[in-house]
Amino acid sequence: MEPASKESPLYSLLKNYKNSPYHMCYIVNNLEEATKMLENDGYMVIKEAETAPCLEDRNVVFLINPYIGMIELLEEE
Repeated sequence: MEPASKESPLYSLLKNYKNSPYHMCYIVNNLEEATKMLENDGYMVIKEAETAPCLEDRNVVFLINPYIGMIELLEEE
């Protein structure tokens, strides 16, 4: 993901990461079901499900795992 302009809400965040990943994003069929499955596997929700303006207002949720780091789940359209 790359911000289109300096007005993008991601611009200040992504400019700090340059060529390294900030987090991985996975597309899922059912956001609630996938979130529960990952919570059962040791992930913790760090940001509750919401719409993402940068992703055409699709639903996303952010989780973290101490061994993997942060991931994002993006609900399929």
